[in-house]
Amino acid sequence: MRYFLSTFFCLLLGLALVESAYASHVRAGEITAVRDRSAANRNTLTYIFTFTMYRDMCGSCVQAGPEELFFGDGTSSGRLEPVSKDTIGNRTEKVTYIYTHTYSAPGIYIIHISVENRNDKVLNMFDSLNTPFHVKTTLFINQSVGINNTPILLNAPIDLARVGQRFIHNPDAFDIDGDVLRYRLTTPQLGYNRNVNGYRHPHLVQPPGRSETRGPATFSIDSLTGDLVWDSPVLQGLYNVAFVIEEWRNGIKIGEVVRDMQIIVRDNPNNRPNLEIPNDTCIVAGSFLQGVATATDPDKNRIRLTASSGLFQDNFPAPKPTFTVPALQMSPVTGLFEWQSECVHVRKEPYQVVFKAEDLPGTGDDSPNKLVDIKVWQITVVGPRPTGLRATPQGANMQLSWDAYTCSNAAEMIIYRRVGCTDIDTSVCNTGLVAATGYVEIGRVPIGTTTFIDTNNGLGLDPGTNYSYRIVAGFAPPQGGESLASAEACTALSLDMPFITNVDVQATSSTQGEILVKWIQPLELDTKVNPGPYRYDLYRGNGFQGGALQRIRTVTLNSFSQATAGDTTYLDKSLNTADSVYHYVLFFYTGAGLQDSTQSASSVRLTATPVVNAIELSWQAQVPWSNANTTHKVYRESRAAKGSFELIATVEVGAESSFRFTDTGNGIVLDEDSLYCYYVETSGSYSTSKIPSPLLNKSQVICASPLDTLKPCPPLLAIDVLDCASFVADKGNCNLSSFSNKLTWEPAAISASCDEDVVGYRLYYKRYMEDEDYELIASLPATAREYVHSGLRSFAGCYYLTAVDEDGQESDPSNEVCKDNCPYYELPNVITVNGDGKNDELRPFECPLFVEKVEISIHNRWGRSVFESEDNIFINWDGRLLVTEVSSEGQVSTGVYYYLAKVRFARLSRKDELVQIKGWVHVLR
Repeated sequence: MRYFLSTFFCLLLGLALVESAYASHVRAGEITAVRDRSAANRNTLTYIFTFTMYRDMCGSCVQAGPEELFFGDGTSSGRLEPVSKDTIGNRTEKVTYIYTHTYSAPGIYIIHISVENRNDKVLNMFDSLNTPFHVKTTLFINQSVGINNTPILLNAPIDLARVGQRFIHNPDAFDIDGDVLRYRLTTPQLGYNRNVNGYRHPHLVQPPGRSETRGPATFSIDSLTGDLVWDSPVLQGLYNVAFVIEEWRNGIKIGEVVRDMQIIVRDNPNNRPNLEIPNDTCIVAGSFLQGVATATDPDKNRIRLTASSGLFQDNFPAPKPTFTVPALQMSPVTGLFEWQSECVHVRKEPYQVVFKAEDLPGTGDDSPNKLVDIKVWQITVVGPRPTGLRATPQGANMQLSWDAYTCSNAAEMIIYRRVGCTDIDTSVCNTGLVAATGYVEIGRVPIGTTTFIDTNNGLGLDPGTNYSYRIVAGFAPPQGGESLASAEACTALSLDMPFITNVDVQATSSTQGEILVKWIQPLELDTKVNPGPYRYDLYRGNGFQGGALQRIRTVTLNSFSQATAGDTTYLDKSLNTADSVYHYVLFFYTGAGLQDSTQSASSVRLTATPVVNAIELSWQAQVPWSNANTTHKVYRESRAAKGSFELIATVEVGAESSFRFTDTGNGIVLDEDSLYCYYVETSGSYSTSKIPSPLLNKSQVICASPLDTLKPCPPLLAIDVLDCASFVADKGNCNLSSFSNKLTWEPAAISASCDEDVVGYRLYYKRYMEDEDYELIASLPATAREYVHSGLRSFAGCYYLTAVDEDGQESDPSNEVCKDNCPYYELPNVITVNGDGKNDELRPFECPLFVEKVEISIHNRWGRSVFESEDNIFINWDGRLLVTEVSSEGQVSTGVYYYLAKVRFARLSRKDELVQIKGWVHVLR
């Protein structure tokens, strides 16, 4: 009740009294880090840290400052002194502290700082006046990721909010390294890993607000742009919020910066201005960019229009952009952004330009009622398109060449290939080549190289196939980025080789199988340059491809005009086509010797999988032509005439993964006691119309029966019971490191709805109750009635059992049984640090059970931390002081100290694992 009366009293006093009640303390702040690149420190682990603090301006107030900056390696700065103090408007002073620190080794460091205290009467936390301000930054130093600078925040957090109007803030974070930045909300903190008490997001403070569109109030941050939006405040006063800016490189998070900031909400008669800015855009390096931003004010107030961005920073590569705008004028106001981009500006992540329109009611240069609108313009700079790509056939390979690339700061040229000529979208924002275009990367060369030979990894390219090539320039990380794709170079190798066209199964047998192999003669061989005699050597291998080859046929011709049909066909006999796949390769010789060999072509392999009331068919073949995006036929043996097959389906197929069909009977009911036999006929073609198509090839014949439709009956499962009282009392359990659970079961009662025919059981386990997925841990015979699951790290887990019939069908799951652990952890209230070896340390009572981790923070009655530990479940605190408040021998003084312990137990449910234990301990001597 006292809280609500205080708030009501402030509302009655109005803005002047509310402002006078605010103590002159910290409003906002953040820590940033920059690698020291000076000549003396260029090759060291030296960083320059900047703590930027924003605080109230009050002439009669005592201004608190930070005591010291902790660097995360066990060292700190000592008491800091500011290097600058700047008045930045809205009764706010920006105070900057800078400190240089050298680390002894790479690592992950958390840099943090505390300042006492925050402003009084912050509405979304408890007792803000006595709550320290604390922020931290995480820095990842590792040679594998390269030099790392944290982002800097270019937009000060001083903008005002008004009741009933949408509030927006953007930190305008800029990373000179070009790392990916992502944003998320967090909770303000009062100390290292200690959240402020009673925090609520501002839109949840009572009474609840409404958005400008009259929906429920919202508070969020855009993870991509960093726009922090509160739509909209309902109660004037002070609020503090915090957010994290994550820094990512090559999929690895390499840092975080936390900004804790204050939002001042007033209820003055003013409406915020409105901004109109250009749409997000992509430009090619070297082009000139113009953009117009226009600000209007519904109250016709004067407007200050500004643009901030890392593009304007001193360390940003020239040429820098300009933003031309009147200093201050009546609504509307227009500003012109202009930028001559260059190759050095190419990067993967877009640049952000943050436009801010600030209205100024009244006549002065500042106003306590001013409001802002902020919008972000994202500009992506891509590399110019490579030019002059040419593709020239060179035997079985393709010789590529192109013009020297325009941007010398690019790192490499990436070469792509696809089958078939094509047009793709090459608009400015489509850099590189995505998989959907059908292009596959085949190589990379340094940017200074202008040639590449495509050998298809030494296998050679297929004659007659049209190959399309494009190249893309890649830029080095961390900036990264790519160019637009080049124009296409599309051509084909000459058809100067024979082509296998058929590998057709004629007979299915384990010993007398037959496959018909066909090929066509070279269509574009220059016989004057390559005179005869000519020879074909046909080889066979086992499997779809690879392995040893056996020569099975040789054909010799003096000229192609003398060839007969038998010279380009071969019926391969005495094969095991029932169980095996075969592939064939043709070697072609001219009078000069071996010309080349064809790619291997395999037989079509059909698989039949029984399912309930149906049979699932799938097939595959590895061939140099394409069987995709066409029609395949499925045949089934006639029930009336054994050995005669009938067409039962015409299947429209896409990619090879779609080569499948499910036979549900096609007019008949499939009997589980009958055998059904099938083969498929594929249809394919080469990419050139010069080779006749379609190419038709049959699979072997395969037979199967549908599954039995009646599942086995599920068993009844039980687990041994754990008595926690007895288990905790038995001190012999203190040092257990391996645990086991005993499962027992009984077959289900016979029922007409399930099958009592059981040939085995399958036992499944999951570690956590809320997990959805179980893992199979045991397959057991039908005679089994128990199983001991041993070698466990704890008892916790859940199980179910299924019965299995002779068709491999599983029953429905049995009842689920679960077992939890018996956690135990208790701390004493008194320790006597007098060196007598009795009760000299704070440690848990004997035999903590199922404790995985303990994080504890002990602080004095003023809230200052005196001890922290996170890697020892026994704590072993002997009263030794790790921070300040030193007594005569580096020990804490006699008295009562308070602790917060976060204890992680091994439990059945994840939600029960983390337990917070709050308490006190009396230190005696």
